[in-house]
Amino acid sequence: MLQSRATKLISDYLLASKLVSGLFLSGPLVSNPEDASSDIHLHVVVEASNYDFIYKLREKILESYYSILYLEEDPKTKILRCVYDNGVILYLYLIIEKEIKPLSGVKIIFDNANLLAKKILVENKNQEIAQIMNDFSFVLVKYYNYLRGDDLLHMLYQASKLAIILKRLLSFLAKDIKTIEETEKLKYIENDEKKYQQAIKYLDINQSLMAVKLMMSVFDRIINQMTIELAQMVNIDLYLFSKERIWKL
Repeated sequence: MLQSRATKLISDYLLASKLVSGLFLSGPLVSNPEDASSDIHLHVVVEASNYDFIYKLREKILESYYSILYLEEDPKTKILRCVYDNGVILYLYLIIEKEIKPLSGVKIIFDNANLLAKKILVENKNQEIAQIMNDFSFVLVKYYNYLRGDDLLHMLYQASKLAIILKRLLSFLAKDIKTIEETEKLKYIENDEKKYQQAIKYLDINQSLMAVKLMMSVFDRIINQMTIELAQMVNIDLYLFSKERIWKL
């Protein structure tokens, strides 16, 4: 397929320069490599010191595959769109190492020192954390509904599920602690966790409600420390819906 050959020849040319830190593909070609109509989105990662040199060399890099019919640069993003005489369309992205954002849905061609792999791991970790946080919000809605309906048995069951989910979330976050400040924040959160674990033992609506409110306080602190990337994956509105109603009780 033309796209595969174009990607290989351009990648080989770039790697021969020994100035590239990483190469990866994005877009429809990643999920459907056999689609002959897909455009190529090739990302070139370089150190800041090599950026200007590679930037000036881009047309020559693209010519390493085939003769160019049309070339156009987006003035804002600096993305270069190349249309070849044989109909292949390629978008060339030039990125400085330190400016790489978390990656998902990409195919890595070259990865020096696992630079790109680390970014993919960050994305996967965020997805796992977001899933746990969203589970907490869904169970909180169930807890509120049973509480409103005076269904003590199911309400207490949902409260215990909230405790389990929050414990799992705290354990997951603890694995990624790097600084003394973050350690102190987690200790502060875990102190509240002990309080609600104690309160959840009582087969009483008020004690259960107190435990859940403590859990929500813990959850609020976690939300306040979220990165922007993680916040985009978490259903905050669902959590706030139940939180506002439970605090009024």
